[in-house]
Amino acid sequence: MGDLAITVNCHNPENLGLIVRIIGSHGMIPCTFLGEEPVHTWEVEVANTDAWILYVTDGYATIEKSGPAPDMFLRRIAPPENLLIDDEEIAGQLPLELQDV
Repeated sequence: MGDLAITVNCHNPENLGLIVRIIGSHGMIPCTFLGEEPVHTWEVEVANTDAWILYVTDGYATIEKSGPAPDMFLRRIAPPENLLIDDEEIAGQLPLELQDV
Protein backbone atom coordinates (compact mmCIF):
# COMPACT_ATOMS: atom_id res chain seq x y z
CA MET A 1 0.00 0.00 0.00
CA GLY A 2 1.06 3.59 -0.37
CA ASP A 3 1.63 3.35 -4.13
CA LEU A 4 0.71 6.33 -6.26
CA ALA A 5 -1.68 6.12 -9.19
CA ILE A 6 -3.23 8.47 -11.73
CA THR A 7 -6.94 8.35 -12.46
CA VAL A 8 -7.91 7.38 -16.02
CA ASN A 9 -11.14 6.58 -17.91
CA CYS A 10 -13.16 8.11 -15.08
CA HIS A 11 -16.94 8.02 -14.96
CA ASN A 12 -16.85 11.65 -13.73
CA PRO A 13 -14.56 13.65 -16.08
CA GLU A 14 -13.69 15.99 -13.18
CA ASN A 15 -11.73 13.13 -11.60
CA LEU A 16 -9.54 12.51 -14.68
CA GLY A 17 -5.82 12.92 -14.04
CA LEU A 18 -5.89 13.06 -10.24
CA ILE A 19 -2.82 11.73 -8.45
CA VAL A 20 -3.97 9.44 -5.63
CA ARG A 21 -2.30 7.32 -2.97
CA ILE A 22 -3.54 3.74 -2.57
CA ILE A 23 -4.55 3.22 1.07
CA GLY A 24 -5.84 -0.34 0.76
CA SER A 25 -8.26 -2.68 -0.94
CA HIS A 26 -11.88 -1.66 -0.69
CA GLY A 27 -12.93 -5.07 -2.04
CA MET A 28 -15.56 -5.97 -4.60
CA ILE A 29 -18.40 -3.46 -4.66
CA PRO A 30 -21.20 -2.86 -7.16
CA CYS A 31 -20.78 0.16 -9.43
CA THR A 32 -24.15 0.58 -11.15
CA PHE A 33 -22.65 2.82 -13.85
CA LEU A 34 -20.30 -0.06 -14.84
CA GLY A 35 -22.92 -2.81 -14.98
CA GLU A 36 -24.45 -5.30 -12.61
CA GLU A 37 -21.31 -7.20 -11.60
CA PRO A 38 -19.26 -5.97 -8.62
CA VAL A 39 -15.80 -4.62 -9.51
CA HIS A 40 -12.59 -4.50 -7.48
CA THR A 41 -12.05 -1.10 -5.91
CA TRP A 42 -9.24 0.51 -3.96
CA GLU A 43 -9.48 2.95 -1.08
CA VAL A 44 -7.57 6.01 -2.28
CA GLU A 45 -6.74 9.48 -1.02
CA VAL A 46 -5.94 12.50 -3.16
CA ALA A 47 -2.20 13.25 -3.02
CA ASN A 48 -2.59 16.96 -3.85
CA THR A 49 -3.83 19.16 -0.99
CA ASP A 50 -6.00 21.34 -3.24
CA ALA A 51 -7.70 18.55 -5.24
CA TRP A 52 -10.85 16.54 -4.50
CA ILE A 53 -12.59 13.39 -5.76
CA LEU A 54 -16.11 13.99 -7.08
CA TYR A 55 -18.70 11.32 -6.26
CA VAL A 56 -22.25 11.36 -7.61
CA THR A 57 -24.66 9.05 -5.80
CA ASP A 58 -28.41 9.00 -6.44
CA GLY A 59 -28.09 12.35 -8.24
CA TYR A 60 -26.26 14.05 -5.35
CA ALA A 61 -22.69 15.29 -5.83
CA THR A 62 -20.15 15.28 -3.02
CA ILE A 63 -16.43 15.98 -2.96
CA GLU A 64 -14.09 13.97 -0.77
CA LYS A 65 -10.37 13.69 -0.04
CA SER A 66 -10.57 9.88 0.04
CA GLY A 67 -12.88 7.09 -1.00
CA PRO A 68 -13.27 4.07 -3.29
CA ALA A 69 -11.98 4.00 -6.87
CA PRO A 70 -12.53 1.13 -9.32
CA ASP A 71 -9.30 -0.63 -10.31
CA MET A 72 -10.04 0.01 -14.00
CA PHE A 73 -9.91 3.78 -13.34
CA LEU A 74 -6.36 3.69 -11.89
CA ARG A 75 -2.91 3.39 -13.46
CA ARG A 76 0.02 2.86 -11.10
CA ILE A 77 2.78 5.46 -11.21
CA ALA A 78 6.23 3.89 -10.95
CA PRO A 79 9.73 5.14 -11.81
CA PRO A 80 11.55 3.52 -14.75
CA GLU A 81 13.39 0.34 -13.74
CA ASN A 82 16.84 1.92 -14.19
CA LEU A 83 16.00 4.60 -11.59
CA LEU A 84 15.13 2.17 -8.80
CA ILE A 85 17.67 2.02 -5.96
CA ASP A 86 18.59 -1.38 -4.61
CA ASP A 87 18.22 -1.85 -0.82
CA GLU A 88 21.76 -3.30 -0.69
CA GLU A 89 23.09 -0.15 -2.34
CA ILE A 90 21.43 1.98 0.34
CA ALA A 91 22.66 -0.28 3.16
CA GLY A 92 26.24 -0.01 1.83
CA GLN A 93 26.31 3.78 1.93
CA LEU A 94 28.17 5.44 4.77
CA PRO A 95 26.22 7.95 6.87
CA LEU A 96 26.82 11.57 5.95
CA GLU A 97 28.59 13.72 8.51
CA LEU A 98 26.96 17.08 9.16
CA GLN A 99 29.41 19.94 9.14
CA ASP A 100 29.09 23.29 10.83
CA VAL A 101 29.25 26.06 8.29
